[in-house]
Amino acid sequence: MHERPKWLVSELNRKLAGYFNYYGVTDNGRQIQKMREYVVRVLYKALKKRSNRNKLTWESFNKIIKGYKLKKAYTKVNIYNVMKTLALEKL
Repeated sequence: MHERPKWLVSELNRKLAGYFNYYGVTDNGRQIQKMREYVVRVLYKALKKRSNRNKLTWESFNKIIKGYKLKKAYTKVNIYNVMKTLALEKL
């Protein structure tokens, strides 16, 4: 875990985008938000262990996250609109 934070966040963004695209359906927003929060906690712990001299605080960690723009959770598909479209096609 000696990679630069910029590289780590870019790789995490790719993984999170795939996760959000697959699981990001209506009514699953809370779960994908929990997943993002879990990733943030694990990243914080990993970066905090890297240095004995300068301990990483949540404030400085949040600056890193904002600076490198870690993806926020989003819903990709609204299943209610899809179901409505399918119902209209049957008519």
